[in-house]
Amino acid sequence: MNKLEKEKVQKLAKKAFDSLDAEGEGNLSLEECIKAFKVLMPDKQIDPTLFPNEQITFQEFLRIISIIIDNYNVCF
Repeated sequence: MNKLEKEKVQKLAKKAFDSLDAEGEGNLSLEECIKAFKVLMPDKQIDPTLFPNEQITFQEFLRIISIIIDNYNVCF
């Protein structure tokens, strides 16, 4: 991952953390999730069925990322 890609991911992560409320619940839009995956894995196709609906919680986003990392052996 080059420096620019890393910065994009960090900005998305910051936005996600900033959106969390007191209970640790926050939502990312489907578009934001797809942008993050395109940055993380530009050569992989994103399966939209991974996303349960238009808004997912940050915890769900992390769960999906961990599944993809396991499946593609992606390292940061």
